[in-house]
Parts: sequence; structure tokens; C-alpha cells
Amino acid sequence: MKKTICTILAVIMIVGCFFAFTACNDDAYGKELIENGSFDNGSSGWYIAKAIDNSKDGTTIKKIDDDNAYLVLNNGSTVGNYVRLYQRVAVKKNGVYKVTARIRNDSLKIGSDDTYQGGGIEITENGARIIASGIEVSENWTTYTAYVKPTNTNEITVAMTLGANGEKTIGQACFDDVSVQRVRAKDVSGEIVKIKKPHEKEYPLSTKTGNVYIIMLAIATAAIIAGAYVAYRYLLNKEDKPLLKKSWMTAGALAFIALLIRFILAGVLFDQAGTAALRATIWDIAGQDIGSAGLKYTQYAPLQLYYMWIVGKITLGNYSLSTLNVLLQLVPIILEGATVVMIYYFAKKYASDAISALLALVYAVLPVMFTLSGGYDVEVPVLVFLLFVTFYALTEKDFVMLLIGSLLTCLWSPIGIYVLPFIVAYEVYIMAKTKDKKTIITICVGWFVSFWLFLLISAGAVASMFKAGHIVYIFKNYYLNMFNKQVCVSNAFNLYALFGLNGSSVNNTAFWLNIVFSVILIVYTVSLYFKNFNRAELVLIAGFFLTAMSVFSLNMNEATLAIGLILLLMYVAVSGEERLFWVFGILAFMSFVNVATIMNFSGFLGTTFKTTYFNKGDAGYIIANIIACITVLYYGWVVYDITTNDKRVFIQPLKIKEKKEI
Repeated sequence: MKKTICTILAVIMIVGCFFAFTACNDDAYGKELIENGSFDNGSSGWYIAKAIDNSKDGTTIKKIDDDNAYLVLNNGSTVGNYVRLYQRVAVKKNGVYKVTARIRNDSLKIGSDDTYQGGGIEITENGARIIASGIEVSENWTTYTAYVKPTNTNEITVAMTLGANGEKTIGQACFDDVSVQRVRAKDVSGEIVKIKKPHEKEYPLSTKTGNVYIIMLAIATAAIIAGAYVAYRYLLNKEDKPLLKKSWMTAGALAFIALLIRFILAGVLFDQAGTAALRATIWDIAGQDIGSAGLKYTQYAPLQLYYMWIVGKITLGNYSLSTLNVLLQLVPIILEGATVVMIYYFAKKYASDAISALLALVYAVLPVMFTLSGGYDVEVPVLVFLLFVTFYALTEKDFVMLLIGSLLTCLWSPIGIYVLPFIVAYEVYIMAKTKDKKTIITICVGWFVSFWLFLLISAGAVASMFKAGHIVYIFKNYYLNMFNKQVCVSNAFNLYALFGLNGSSVNNTAFWLNIVFSVILIVYTVSLYFKNFNRAELVLIAGFFLTAMSVFSLNMNEATLAIGLILLLMYVAVSGEERLFWVFGILAFMSFVNVATIMNFSGFLGTTFKTTYFNKGDAGYIIANIIACITVLYYGWVVYDITTNDKRVFIQPLKIKEKKEI
């Protein structure tokens, strides 16, 4: 019966994922694609494309009756200028889009060139000026309309302009109600301008350093996994003897290796453009009160926001990039060392001292983890540590530590919310099984206290709203972070990326179907726990859920695949399951390639940094997406086989030929 239920849930999960996929990037006809086209929210969503003399040139938002607003582009220098305010819009290749805007030319005058232009709209991909208001000055607004068809790109840049190339203009133009909507070609009566993005070098920001980093450490990852497998089998033949006199010596040596690698990377390699961009962010956070920063940077959970704010305050206006990066990564690196030590002591409960040290060493030298903690990411290394603490407490039935770990995990990252159903399922089962009053009181009081501690600790991140009486406003930030990104996938190895939807928009149908899919996946995975009620299996199930979300859900990025690795490694330490060891190895390899490739393509280790998406037709990306999907499907089957069929395949001792005595 339970097998039937699990099968039904699995089918529903797959169907839900399929329907979410079919809806993804299906730009609804008539859906507004421009953000803040009315300028009622100031310049939010818009970017200036030319450095201007603020004393003479500028962009301002003016208010009119009923608090409506419009944009003013002003070229006031004596020689004129060419100013563009732009916004990038996700579109569908070969779709037809209607572009409209209201424009008014207040004053126009020729600049240093022979001709001049009033306000207009252009698509910067091919320099096409699709809307031109001419040089007529008027007190009245005029609505202009044009139709465009992107033929080889899934993104266009819509720019409002005053002046043009070779037509510097003195004067002022106003813009309002800028709109881009997809329309049916049969409904278009006017000319359709084809937009063709000029061919550019693939990933122009990639560097030789980045290329070498990827190749060498991808090979190293494969070698580490293969070597660890052989060593594991070899050590199964050996008597369980301590590697060093004391276990703390072994733990200290492992921590030293982990910390040394990460501090060297943090101080030597990560001092380029990517770190400079991150510095700009943390200095911006530190330059305002923490409550304002929390409302602006909703992508950061409260504890992470506080941490970045403190580091920003310490370094504001000072320190080199390398020093700043070491300070920023200090806590993630130290906690990575702590994770290595905990893996060692945790594994010692189930395996020999040598095998425990081997598994801890694998994590210590795993390229994806030291790349993230060395300078590419702040969130994931700390999140991994907190996940380990939480699920270690679960395996030890330490309910106080379990509640503390769960609370800190949720306060550090919204992804912590994803593991709460597994924690709750376990605690509900324990209360129902034991009927022990002390245990029940501990858990229930712990839930109550954790909830209020969560609100109080997070209050600083939304201070103004909290003071105004909106004590649960922080949940809106979490909602915006987890569900309101409206992107199919952001460079992750993912099912949606396999079908060319990397960086593409999500409509409301796909958005809600993805939430349904996530709920079904939670129900399905939690149901697997209810056969054996095995704590170690719950660790495995939670790890699978995090990995499956990374590959089959929306809004995932290049770093999310690494998050579930720690729980998978915990289960391998407990069970010695061979299939899962190789799943761990493949996912560790794929995760490193994912992180390091985007790091390289975005110029993180170069002189210019810009978040870059994989090209839609990138053959390597397509292959990686296929491998990731197949691996996680196989992972899911193994989890089902273990939890439902009670089948396990153990790593076997290496056969060593005995020397014959002569």
C-alpha cells in the first residue's frame, strides 16, 4: 500500500513539474514586461547608459497631479549630449512585441553635431531607433508605437534617448507610460522591425586564470572522488586503529588543511572584479541603517544581512580587496573548518577512525566547497555548517540543539525553510511514539520560543515596519526571496535550462504550478520516512529534497546544487552505501563545474565583472543539464529503493592478493 502511495505521489510530482515547465516563459499576450514604465516608483528598474555632468545634464522624475510621475531627460551642456536610460527585458525569440511610450519634447537645440534628435526609443542590440519623436517642440504628449521581433536573442534592451549617435542634442524631453507587451503577429497592422543581436565573442569576460582553474580543479575533483573510493575499500580491510595518538590531533590536522586552502584562496585569488562588485554591495548596505538595508536587499536573510552590514562597517572606505575578502569570508571559512571536524567525529560513530578521517578529508579538499567559501559565496558555506548541526542533532535526539540549529538555519538563509517539514515530521513522530511529557513539552515550548526568537532577531532587518506594528513583515521578505524572483533558472544545471529557459521569465501559471510541485515533492519525500522511521534515512531524504529542488524547481542558481551534498555525505558515512557514494561524487563534480564556469564567464577573476548567463545553445551547458537531471532521477530511485524496498549496496573491501610465503 505504501509503495502504491509513493508511486502515485512520484507520478504527480513529475506531472506537476512538466506542467510548470510548459508554462515557464510562455509570455502571456498583453502581459507588461517593463518594470516601472510609469515612473511612479522613481527610477527603479532603469539604468543610465552614459556618464553625464550632473550640473548640466541629468535624469529626473517629476511629479504631476494625483502623484503621477514622468521621466525628464535633460541635456544642458553647450555641446549637447546623447543620453540613454535603459532597461533589459526578457523576451521570447521570434515573438512579436509592441513597444509604446508617451513622449514630449520641451526644448531642443542643435549641439556640436550637424543634426539633432528629440526624445526617442531604441533597441540597443542592433542600434535600431524604433521610435523617433523628431525635432518638434510641443506642450502636448504624443503616444508612439512600434513593433519589434527579436530573431536571435531572448533579451532586448529598451532605451529612452535624447539625442543619438552623431546627433548630440541640447534640450529636454519627457517620457511616460513606457510599455513592452507581446502581441500576436496577425494583429499587427504596421511594420515589424526585426532585432538581430550582433555576433559577439562567447563569454568575453572569461579569463585564462579562470579557464585553468576550471580544468585543473575539475580533474582534481574526479581524482579525489576516485581516490577516496579506492582508499575507502582499502581501509575496510584494515584494523580500526587511531591514525594519530589522539583523535583531536587528527581533527586538528584535518581542520588545518581545510583552513589553509581556503585562507590562501581568499587572500591570493579572490581579489579581482567579482570581489570589487561584492564590496560595493556590502558598502552600500553599511552606508545605511540596517532596517533600510533589509527592505532594499531582500535577497539576504536577517543573520546574513547583519553579518554583511558589520563587515561593511569595519571595512568601509578602507582595506584592499584581498584583505576585505578575507574579513568577509572569515566566518564562512572558520565554519568550514568546523564542518570538517564534525564530519570526522560524526563518522567515527559508524566507521573506523581512518575511514572517518578520509570522509572528512574529502570534504576539506573538495574544490566546490573551498571555491564557495574562499570568496565566491558567503551564504552556502555557513548554511552547510548549520544544516550539519541541525541534522546531527536530529540523529542524536538532541531536541534543544535541533531547535537551535533549525532557528539559526532559517535566520541565515531562506533555504532553511525547506528543511522544516522534515524536522517537524520527525518531532511529531517522536511525540506520538514516546508520549513522554518532558519530550512533548520540550518540543512544543521549543517551537513557541523559536517562533518568537525568529521574529525578534529578524526585527532589525525590517526595523521600520516592526516599529510600525508589522511584527511578521519579515515573512514578506522571505516570500520575495524564495518565490518572487520570477526567473525560470539562473545558471543552475536544471531541467528548465535544458529546454533553453535559463534566465527567462516566469508567468503566474508557472509560478503557482512550481509552488504546487514543491509541496508535492515535500509530501512525497516526507512520506518515504514513514516506512522505517529511521533518522539516518530522514537525513538522506532531506538531502535528496534539496538536490531535487535545485535541479527540478524554478529560481535556482549555480550554487544551489552544492547545498545538499553535506547531508548525502552524512548518510554515506552512516551506511557506506556504494551507489550514493558515486552520486555524491558526480554531484560534487557537477556542482564545481557549475560554480567555477559561471565565476569565470562573469569575469569574477578578471578586471570586469558582470553576471553572465549561459548561452541558450551552449552544447556543454545542455549536456551538463542532461547529466544533472539523470543523476538526480537515479538519486531519487536509490532513495526510494533504500527507504521502501530496504535494499542497500555497500562498498566492499578491496581484494588484496596475499603474498605467498616461499
